[in-house]
Amino acid sequence: MNYATGYAMNTNDLFMNFPTNKLKVTSKVCDEIMRDRHKEQLCKAVFKSAVKLVIDDLIENGNIFKLPTNSRNAEIKIQRVDGDRFIQGRKAGKWQDVDFIASDFSGYMMVFNLQSAGIMR
Repeated sequence: MNYATGYAMNTNDLFMNFPTNKLKVTSKVCDEIMRDRHKEQLCKAVFKSAVKLVIDDLIENGNIFKLPTNSRNAEIKIQRVDGDRFIQGRKAGKWQDVDFIASDFSGYMMVFNLQSAGIMR
């Protein structure tokens, strides 16, 4: 399956210009926690665990995560897809590992909604 990765990034890209000199943690503390003296590695680990907690909460509890944006509303949630949309998506290659009879012709996907001009997209 091909994924659209035109806007993909990793933690190295996110923390490329991160000002680690403003952190109040010392390299010695970083070494004790992470076995690595680089503060950037500690920040990346904290970020990864926070994202994992959010995604686990979305999957297990069905919550909606509201992103901290200034003027626009943005959210991430898990959405159930069933009926004709499920059938079309399965024909296109999505949900190939889902047993469609056991799931009653339904699947789940992560959705990002962003409010723009008063409309949630």
